Amino acid sequence: MRAARRLRRAGPYVVAVSLLIGLGATRVAAAAQWYAVPSLRMQTGYNDNPRFAISNGKSTEIFDLAPSLEVGARAPRWGAAVVGGAHLRRYPGASELNRNDNSVNVSSHYDAQRLSWRLGGSYIRSSILGTAQPLGPQTGLVEFQSQRRTGTASPSLTWQVTPTDLLRVSYLFQDTSYQDAARLGLSSFRYHRGSLTYQHDLSARLQVFAIPSYSMFDVPASGFQSRTVGLRLGVTRVFSSTLSATLSAGGRRTESKGVQQIPEGFFIGPSVFIQTGIRRVDVSSLNTGVTADASFTKRLERGALTGSFSRSLTPNGLGTEVETNDLSLALNRPLTRRLAGNLSLHLLRARTVGAVDTTRLSSVDRDYARLSPSLRWKWTRRTTVEASYAYTWFRYRSSGRIVRDNVIYLTLSYRWPRIILSR
Repeated sequence: MRAARRLRRAGPYVVAVSLLIGLGATRVAAAAQWYAVPSLRMQTGYNDNPRFAISNGKSTEIFDLAPSLEVGARAPRWGAAVVGGAHLRRYPGASELNRNDNSVNVSSHYDAQRLSWRLGGSYIRSSILGTAQPLGPQTGLVEFQSQRRTGTASPSLTWQVTPTDLLRVSYLFQDTSYQDAARLGLSSFRYHRGSLTYQHDLSARLQVFAIPSYSMFDVPASGFQSRTVGLRLGVTRVFSSTLSATLSAGGRRTESKGVQQIPEGFFIGPSVFIQTGIRRVDVSSLNTGVTADASFTKRLERGALTGSFSRSLTPNGLGTEVETNDLSLALNRPLTRRLAGNLSLHLLRARTVGAVDTTRLSSVDRDYARLSPSLRWKWTRRTTVEASYAYTWFRYRSSGRIVRDNVIYLTLSYRWPRIILSR
């Protein structure tokens, strides 16, 4: 039975990889160049509050090793690539937070005169650091670690109908599962999203577009399901050779129904939850909201300033959906021929939509801010060294308590020359 469930979950990814291989097989005659590119990233750092304690956080060093390998093929009109990587992170002062993650990403494309095809897929096994409401000033929000497995498939087809009119059909499938899901109050879920983009060029510097979309969020274990219909209208404007911006806004209508299972029990210690039963709650709601996306790029005399904002509805493992407001700003400036500086700011506010688990593990209404300056030195053509600092501010809105975190990193990255496998 377990093998059968794994096979069903793997179905979409097998289809994605099959299409990827099939696309390459049909174009072998195009004299594709097959290649491999290994790379390695090594990182060391210092974190003064890895558990996000309210006060008197325990500091620790960080050691990070991330090797990866890209294998692919390139031809005049098509390409395909598979990238596999591992992420090994160690905390000598908090060994229970040690993580071993890995990922595989596949992608392919085909470009004809007026038609283009894109296909992406991924399988990611990552660690999640669970959070709980703090019981005291020295109790950290991070109180347990588990594993999350996420697979995605995302094909898209773009048709240049006329020189000024474009149509794009996109689809996203996501399947996420959690280790020890019942004990942690988490739920595996599936997410489908389809959209149709119509874009019209009013001039070389002005485009307008409309994006109707439909998505479905499904939690099989509890029977919870939500369906969202949305529409966004937008415009892209090139103001000058150095400034361009995109803005879109619209609305959504989300209908949720089903039965949500809420584990009941008590905690023994900071991270062990003893489940004594399950409370079943009937859920049926209708929710509407505003969605928006905005971005700009300003090229400076030296460097560039970029920014983006989005308001969207995203699924999560608590069996609910979360409305997020996400703002990012980044300034990149070359200082010398080999040295560049970067300053980034990330602000996020999340609000739960629909009924949620009322235990202390399930609160997701939060505010988050991260400020990170860095210096990047291109040591050689293939080797870079980066020194960075990150300040993180985090607040749960239900309790109002604030935690802060400071991290310093030194990163060495090396990318080997492209290895040509065949021509």
